[in-house]
Amino acid sequence: GVFLLPTGAVQVGVIPALGLMLVAGVLSALFFYVLGRAAAQTSSHKQRELWERTIGARSAWIADATVVTMALGSCIQFMSTIVSLISQLADATGSTQIVEHA
Repeated sequence: GVFLLPTGAVQVGVIPALGLMLVAGVLSALFFYVLGRAAAQTSSHKQRELWERTIGARSAWIADATVVTMALGSCIQFMSTIVSLISQLADATGSTQIVEHA
């Protein structure tokens, strides 16, 4: 289904689910802090510049490819969520014509 986080919280319990979300949030904050600090130390304004100044210019395309891949993955996830919600809505309302024309 669409609501994996609430479903998972119900299955494992609220406290473990909140703990996992807290850990994920802390790791995310730490990652962004490290990126920001490295950008400040190298006077970089873009992810590619940071990569070029810390790792090397020959492999800087990896930074661009990572951004594009993440954006594409987000679009695919968003579209699957919308399609799933529309399908569930059509089932709930008995409107199968919406799903047949999509």
